Amino acid sequence: MEAPSQSATQEAKQLNITLEQEDGEWIAVLPPHPDLKDDEAMGFPAPSEQEALDEARAYRSIEQSSVYKFEYDDKRDLYVVTFNDQKHEGKYLAKAYAQAQKAYAEFINTPEPPKAAEPAPEPKQRKRRGNGGAPPAEREQITSGIGDKPTQLAPPTQTHENMRREARASSDQAPGYDLRHDAWHDLNERVTRLENVLRDAIAATARALEELRKR
Repeated sequence: MEAPSQSATQEAKQLNITLEQEDGEWIAVLPPHPDLKDDEAMGFPAPSEQEALDEARAYRSIEQSSVYKFEYDDKRDLYVVTFNDQKHEGKYLAKAYAQAQKAYAEFINTPEPPKAAEPAPEPKQRKRRGNGGAPPAEREQITSGIGDKPTQLAPPTQTHENMRREARASSDQAPGYDLRHDAWHDLNERVTRLENVLRDAIAATARALEELRKR
């Protein structure tokens, strides 16, 4: 039986294995786990001394990895190394492990497919300001001028001509009556009423704007 070389013996010591030769094969023998009572020594046969070391290296790498796992299929005399759902088989553990490493490298280097472009968001409708944004009931109240709505001036019941005639008749019946005084008095009343209407319209507009800000 041939003894292993000095370099192989040193590496076997680093891997915590022993190299043995039996029936023309080299075997990398892993000692039983010290913390497991029923654990037995495990052997990885290979055609040469270096290949036996390769088997030991593959075993130690898989042992420390969280990606790869392996099992030995007795019926087919094959090692099966897996990662995720991929399986790689070989007569020797080192070769099955090398295939799994290559497949894993291709897996992590494959770029992800481009994501579908997200549809552009629909533009938000801007709320209108001013009278257009006020509720219909409030918009109807914001009025002015002459008409039949609540805040409008009532249409005159008499024309200017009729008013002149009545004023003349009054002046004829009452000496000293000043027609100009009557006209100014009427105008003053109409201006006062218009100011009140405008004031109410401004207040209604302010209320409508305040309601819009609260929404």
